[in-house]
Amino acid sequence: MKLFSDKGNDYCQFCKIIYQSAFGIAKICSILIIFVRNKSRNFAVKHKTTFNFFCGFLVFYTLACAQDTTYWYIPSVEEVLKQERQTDEEIKVTTASRLKENLSDAPASITVITREDIERHGYRNLAELLARVPEVYTHFTGNNFDTDFRGFFTNNTRRNVLFLYNGHRLNERFHFGDFYADVIGDLNNVERVEIIRGPGGALYGSVAVQGVVNIITKNAEPRFENSEQKVRLFQSVVVEELGRNSLVQRNTFGFVMRFSKNTNLSINAYQVSGGLLFDTKTGNTVRPWQSQFTRQDGAGMARMQMRNQLYTYVPNDGSFRGGITFPSFDVRLNTRYFSAGAFMHSRAVTWVHPKENHTFNYPSNDRQWSFGAAYAELKPITKMQISGRISYNLSTNREISDMSSNDFFPNTTLSLAQNAYRNFYTGAGNLNRYLRRGEDFVQYVPSLDLSKFADSTLNRNGGGLNSNYAGVTKSFGAEFQLLPYQNEKITITAGGNLEIADYKNIQWVSTRQGQYIAHRPSGGITDYGWYYGLWVQAIYTPFPKLTLTAGLRYDYQMIENVYRNIANEVIYTFNAQTNVFTPFQVRNKFDENFTPRFALNYRFSENTNIRLIYAQAFRAVPPQEVIRLPFGTPARSEITRNYELIVKQYFAKKRGSITFNAFHLENNRLYQFNPATQSFNAGSAWRNTGITLAAQHQLLDNKLLIWANGSYFFIRRPSDAFAFMRDWKNPRPGTGIVGTIGSGGVAPIYDPLPNQYLPLDSPQHLFKAGISYAASKGFTIGIEQYWNGEIQTLAPANNNVGDLNPAILIVQGNQVIENTQLNPNNYTIHRVPASQYFNLYLRQSGRMVGIKNIFVELKVNNLFNTTVWNVLNADAQSWNSNLYYKPNQIPDFGRRYLVSLNYSF
Repeated sequence: MKLFSDKGNDYCQFCKIIYQSAFGIAKICSILIIFVRNKSRNFAVKHKTTFNFFCGFLVFYTLACAQDTTYWYIPSVEEVLKQERQTDEEIKVTTASRLKENLSDAPASITVITREDIERHGYRNLAELLARVPEVYTHFTGNNFDTDFRGFFTNNTRRNVLFLYNGHRLNERFHFGDFYADVIGDLNNVERVEIIRGPGGALYGSVAVQGVVNIITKNAEPRFENSEQKVRLFQSVVVEELGRNSLVQRNTFGFVMRFSKNTNLSINAYQVSGGLLFDTKTGNTVRPWQSQFTRQDGAGMARMQMRNQLYTYVPNDGSFRGGITFPSFDVRLNTRYFSAGAFMHSRAVTWVHPKENHTFNYPSNDRQWSFGAAYAELKPITKMQISGRISYNLSTNREISDMSSNDFFPNTTLSLAQNAYRNFYTGAGNLNRYLRRGEDFVQYVPSLDLSKFADSTLNRNGGGLNSNYAGVTKSFGAEFQLLPYQNEKITITAGGNLEIADYKNIQWVSTRQGQYIAHRPSGGITDYGWYYGLWVQAIYTPFPKLTLTAGLRYDYQMIENVYRNIANEVIYTFNAQTNVFTPFQVRNKFDENFTPRFALNYRFSENTNIRLIYAQAFRAVPPQEVIRLPFGTPARSEITRNYELIVKQYFAKKRGSITFNAFHLENNRLYQFNPATQSFNAGSAWRNTGITLAAQHQLLDNKLLIWANGSYFFIRRPSDAFAFMRDWKNPRPGTGIVGTIGSGGVAPIYDPLPNQYLPLDSPQHLFKAGISYAASKGFTIGIEQYWNGEIQTLAPANNNVGDLNPAILIVQGNQVIENTQLNPNNYTIHRVPASQYFNLYLRQSGRMVGIKNIFVELKVNNLFNTTVWNVLNADAQSWNSNLYYKPNQIPDFGRRYLVSLNYSF
């Protein structure tokens, strides 16, 4: 379709297309919503068309500025599937060495999920895509999907994998380093995803411990071709969840165009809205305790609302009511020498609380995450290939937890709200909170109006308490890279980065109606500081069959100030014995790391190569853990060492390949979180050994693609990681009490238990396989199978509400002894059952009926509706088996449907 005449810019036809497209999409959405509303009971879905019309206007306005007649070409879905699938020599990657190289030469265990793979299986978000990758276990945790790499799952999982967006760091920049993969909720703008399994610290610094995920978008590497089209417009309406009382809708819009030979612009945006009904129970489980909101739909039925949400500022006075609903977006302007743009991805979802001290299924339980940046990039220039990026980065996270005044804490006469008040404001640690007023100090808790916490008062204001926190990280970042020396045998690259960041987290309690009551005396956290890193890498090829890679990175982190705050004021604690007020504060805490990497790649023949790798990585202790360490405890980074062997064999003229991978990971320490005391301490090391076999084969001129991979882990995690959970409920005398910061010695942390390495918290066996067929006339079918083995977890025996006669592990010296008698001083062992499910994906383009550039999709996740259990964090407290099958596991969503209409011009 030719949008413009040769003699001038004729916008009438394009305007007509935009108008008809927006109107058609809105009409289809309305029909779908009315249909589902009529079929659903007690479920309201609000549909807004403002987003579609806004995007249409934005496209029209941008096109009105176009003055050139050259073109920017992006292949359609059908063209992608028609193209010859690239071999590993043809696929170029940049993540493994920060240089463009063949996939087969990359000095790392790396997997690439291409645009073709996305089109063949219809992955709806990043977490779903990563589930396909060898050595990755993806599981639902009650609000987000975690992605465990190489058998490692603790409360810090998401702080051990580095996520990049076109090489730009996504993880929160300073305070804790989190990132959840399902925050990337749409893959229409993704060209490929490069996944490194194993350490990447020698190039990327902190957090790149278990892996590095680099999301490469289409607009980052635009392809140019002589075409009649100067604009490509894409729009889709996706119903992601269809089922009983469930409708989650995603509207996606994007366009790309070129203003001149070297200047082009792209805009991509998507917005998620709606909700689904989540069943937390099994058919054989009775749930005697339910909240009044659970009873509306039956025991264990939870309503989850999903949307995009954004905010940039948190006030100090508790008046914050949340962000605004705003689509996730990616805007990028490319020129010959630089690029500039901004992106933001966010996800807000009702949190399905599995804890006994929160109101299950209350609609205000909420978790929100967002990650974004505005940036300017210098493209490689001069013979030294100097490039760089400056950026202003924003990350936010928010949590709302509800405590009802009409539901009761198990085995007590206290309402959940009264139990929360007791924990928040009358606990021994929380009473020791003072604010400074000049030379005087004022205790915070006695200033409260206690009448606001009475159940009768709360019932007049919505019927309960909401515990709130909202945090925001703002940072300025700069990085550079250059190639100072290169000849036929040696390539030397170097680079570095600097980050200056500050974080503010405010915590408060309000009524359900949002009326502010008081700040939580435990306090939020405020911190600021900076870090920088410098790296160098040498690639040496003494003869064509052998390549050696060596690299070294130096990192320095300075936490200038971190403190507990009430309304952003420093909290002080009081020691009655010394009559001294001490700020709940740590200043000028620094750490530094040297991180090496060595890799050898030997090509035995054109079809066989072997790689040997030694790599280190580290995770710097972030401010939120530093402030929770015991007095005088040094904050030294967690160090991980990786030894790896990779053997790859090609066959059938490189249309097929088999890859064998073996690795051994060792870690020196793990900072462990105790939710009961809100404290951290350094636990013992962990280690893991694993082997993986992966294969793929393309047949019938690329119409048929078969792939499979299986992994076996010899997971070993220290048993003493659970000492905190046992000891805080059952103190052991004579073990060396150390008071936490601000506790005045009230909250004890004990010496760790003797270290016992056990297979804990992640499956030891993974197997995944898929087959897809791209037929003629635009029809594609894909089938995937996922299986994971049993997962073993440990938790304190007296923490498993509702469990009868649990199996117990008693730790005595260096012995771990099973004991079938209930003993609250020891551990309960949980075994999360093995899971298996199948996904089906169907796509049909409009070619069958003579309509180009349009296609429809149907995807069914868990096709046979099998029972799938996900492991929860064994470190967390108070999982209630009256609400969930077991305290440390949660069921998946069962069968899920996706239906979409997509078209482009």
